[in-house]
Amino acid sequence: MLSAVLLFTLHCCFSGEELDVTSAKLIKHALKDSTRATYNCSQRKFLQFCYDYGFEALPVEEDTLIGFVSHLHNRGLKGSSIQVYLAAVKSLHTHTGLPYPENMSRLTLALRGAKVLSLPPVRKLPITFSVLCKLMNNLSYRQDKELIQCAMAVAFFGCLRAGELCISDKEVFDSTKHLCVKDVKFFNEDKMFSLFLKQSKTDRLSNGVEIFIGCSAHDICAYCMLKQFLCSRSDMDPSAPLFADCHVSVLRKSYFVNATRLALSAMGLNPSLYSGHSFRAGSATSGAQCGFNHWELKMLGRWSSECFHIYLRDPKIVANFAQRLASSLV
Repeated sequence: MLSAVLLFTLHCCFSGEELDVTSAKLIKHALKDSTRATYNCSQRKFLQFCYDYGFEALPVEEDTLIGFVSHLHNRGLKGSSIQVYLAAVKSLHTHTGLPYPENMSRLTLALRGAKVLSLPPVRKLPITFSVLCKLMNNLSYRQDKELIQCAMAVAFFGCLRAGELCISDKEVFDSTKHLCVKDVKFFNEDKMFSLFLKQSKTDRLSNGVEIFIGCSAHDICAYCMLKQFLCSRSDMDPSAPLFADCHVSVLRKSYFVNATRLALSAMGLNPSLYSGHSFRAGSATSGAQCGFNHWELKMLGRWSSECFHIYLRDPKIVANFAQRLASSLV
């Protein structure tokens, strides 16, 4: 139990207004910036829905939420997307201190129905190592080929998300958040380099994570390509964007994806079946093809759960199951 002296000290140090400000700051930083932006957009649409249809928004009732689910479903949203909207509405109640209904069995059924009626998600194809090698050969005409080739190699061998490698179109480059020159360290004796990611999807506390990528001893090598790319850079300011050149001030996700899809199209492949995430999926798929253990794949992609299985999109990985099983029983 707190002593009277300690209670008096705390009262002197923090006025009620200061405590309110501190509490609001703590609650605000409980969510990542990207999640908060998504929730803010979803909450505005929920409030607009309530205004248009005459529902009481706060505190919400189950019938209102069911109507909101129906409204979103009629607009063509998938069940998984609708679930995010509901999470945003719940977060709105949490932040305003208002009660949120519990045990909403009818809402659960409505959401389940929306998921059942949603079209199955289209999984983008992986860019495996063999595809990556062909991609590189279809970039020779580009003035920025060294930049794109280097980014592709780092994305693949680092099993990176496009958002960890590039910045979005709406963002302004910030050296405290995005990849810059000082985030790379080369270990020439070991023929590898480290890359410090200051923020990533699974790093909720934004502590940053350091990943290591070694030399592949192949023509396609992230270590060799990045080293050569940085040596050719005129701008070696430690705070300058890592992926940039005289043609591109900073590599943006849309630019990188468009360059990838153009190269895929030149190979005769359907570019719409690939995305920036295809490098991460291809890295995991190629690792599985080479016989990597599950714990190795989890380390490669920094997965804390078993969700990496969704990236193993080559059915041929298990094609030799019958042979392996039969040989082990002989």
